[in-house]
Amino acid sequence: QCFFRHFWSDPRLAFDRHLNSSGNENSSVQVLMLNSIMLSRVWKPDTYFRGNGQNSYIHDITRPNQLFRLSPNGSICFSSRLTISARCPMNFANFPMDQQECNVEFGSFGYDNSQI
Repeated sequence: QCFFRHFWSDPRLAFDRHLNSSGNENSSVQVLMLNSIMLSRVWKPDTYFRGNGQNSYIHDITRPNQLFRLSPNGSICFSSRLTISARCPMNFANFPMDQQECNVEFGSFGYDNSQI
Protein backbone atom coordinates (compact mmCIF):
# COMPACT_ATOMS: atom_id res chain seq x y z
CA GLN A 1 0.00 0.00 0.00
CA CYS A 2 1.08 3.55 -0.61
CA PHE A 3 -0.17 7.10 -0.79
CA PHE A 4 0.29 8.28 -4.35
CA ARG A 5 0.41 12.08 -4.47
CA HIS A 6 0.17 14.36 -7.48
CA PHE A 7 0.97 18.07 -7.38
CA TRP A 8 0.10 20.53 -10.15
CA SER A 9 -1.25 24.01 -10.70
CA ASP A 10 -4.38 25.12 -12.54
CA PRO A 11 -4.82 28.91 -12.53
CA ARG A 12 -8.48 28.48 -13.54
CA LEU A 13 -9.15 27.17 -10.02
CA ALA A 14 -7.52 30.11 -8.20
CA PHE A 15 -9.82 31.87 -5.74
CA ASP A 16 -9.87 34.83 -3.38
CA ARG A 17 -8.50 33.62 -0.05
CA HIS A 18 -10.63 36.19 1.77
CA LEU A 19 -13.91 34.35 1.33
CA ASN A 20 -16.21 35.93 3.86
CA SER A 21 -18.58 33.05 4.59
CA SER A 22 -17.80 33.09 8.33
CA GLY A 23 -18.78 36.73 8.77
CA ASN A 24 -15.28 37.51 10.07
CA GLU A 25 -13.70 40.20 7.87
CA ASN A 26 -10.18 39.15 8.92
CA SER A 27 -10.58 35.45 8.14
CA SER A 28 -8.82 33.90 5.16
CA VAL A 29 -8.83 30.47 3.57
CA GLN A 30 -5.43 28.76 3.31
CA VAL A 31 -6.64 25.61 1.56
CA LEU A 32 -9.93 24.07 0.45
CA MET A 33 -10.43 20.36 1.09
CA LEU A 34 -12.69 19.01 -1.65
CA ASN A 35 -14.53 15.70 -1.67
CA SER A 36 -14.56 13.01 -4.35
CA ILE A 37 -17.71 14.46 -5.95
CA MET A 38 -15.84 17.68 -6.76
CA LEU A 39 -12.83 15.65 -7.79
CA SER A 40 -14.83 14.16 -10.66
CA ARG A 41 -15.31 17.69 -12.08
CA VAL A 42 -11.64 18.69 -12.13
CA TRP A 43 -8.89 17.68 -14.57
CA LYS A 44 -6.53 15.10 -13.08
CA PRO A 45 -3.35 13.55 -14.48
CA ASP A 46 -3.92 10.33 -16.43
CA THR A 47 -1.29 8.38 -14.51
CA TYR A 48 -0.82 4.67 -15.02
CA PHE A 49 1.72 2.10 -13.83
CA ARG A 50 3.76 0.67 -16.65
CA GLY A 51 5.94 -2.36 -16.97
CA ASN A 52 5.81 -4.35 -13.77
CA GLY A 53 2.68 -2.82 -12.20
CA GLN A 54 0.24 -5.72 -12.46
CA ASN A 55 -2.90 -5.26 -10.39
CA SER A 56 -3.28 -1.80 -8.86
CA TYR A 57 -6.39 -0.30 -7.35
CA ILE A 58 -7.61 2.69 -5.34
CA HIS A 59 -9.08 1.91 -1.93
CA ASP A 60 -12.74 2.83 -1.65
CA ILE A 61 -13.95 1.28 1.61
CA THR A 62 -16.06 2.94 3.11
CA ARG A 63 -15.54 5.94 0.88
CA PRO A 64 -12.98 6.63 -1.84
CA ASN A 65 -9.61 7.08 -0.10
CA GLN A 66 -8.74 10.25 -1.97
CA LEU A 67 -7.80 13.72 -0.81
CA PHE A 68 -8.01 16.84 -2.94
CA ARG A 69 -6.55 20.11 -1.60
CA LEU A 70 -6.86 23.38 -3.49
CA SER A 71 -4.82 26.48 -2.57
CA PRO A 72 -5.92 30.03 -3.39
CA ASN A 73 -3.28 30.35 -6.15
CA GLY A 74 -4.66 27.25 -7.94
CA SER A 75 -2.04 24.79 -6.61
CA ILE A 76 -3.46 21.31 -6.19
CA CYS A 77 -2.48 18.31 -4.11
CA PHE A 78 -4.29 15.10 -5.02
CA SER A 79 -3.59 12.02 -2.93
CA SER A 80 -4.93 8.47 -3.33
CA ARG A 81 -4.41 5.40 -1.20
CA LEU A 82 -3.36 2.60 -3.53
CA THR A 83 -2.44 -1.02 -3.41
CA ILE A 84 0.07 -1.90 -6.10
CA SER A 85 0.95 -5.45 -7.02
CA ALA A 86 4.22 -5.48 -8.92
CA ARG A 87 6.24 -8.23 -10.50
CA CYS A 88 9.94 -7.93 -9.64
CA PRO A 89 12.90 -10.29 -10.02
CA MET A 90 14.27 -11.45 -6.67
CA ASN A 91 17.55 -13.02 -5.67
CA PHE A 92 17.40 -14.95 -2.40
CA ALA A 93 20.99 -16.26 -2.50
CA ASN A 94 21.88 -14.35 0.69
CA PHE A 95 18.55 -14.89 2.46
CA PRO A 96 17.82 -13.86 5.22
CA MET A 97 20.58 -11.23 5.04
CA ASP A 98 19.57 -9.96 1.61
CA GLN A 99 17.91 -6.80 0.41
CA GLN A 100 15.43 -6.66 -2.43
CA GLU A 101 14.55 -3.67 -4.55
CA CYS A 102 11.45 -3.30 -6.69
CA ASN A 103 11.13 -0.21 -8.86
CA VAL A 104 7.65 0.69 -10.04
CA GLU A 105 7.45 3.01 -13.04
CA PHE A 106 4.54 5.25 -13.79
CA GLY A 107 3.77 7.69 -16.53
CA SER A 108 1.09 9.64 -18.30
CA PHE A 109 -1.13 7.81 -20.73
CA GLY A 110 -1.81 10.77 -23.02
CA TYR A 111 0.98 13.30 -22.49
CA ASP A 112 4.71 13.18 -23.25
CA ASN A 113 7.57 14.71 -21.23
CA SER A 114 7.38 18.07 -23.04
CA GLN A 115 3.75 18.51 -21.97
CA ILE A 116 4.12 17.62 -18.30
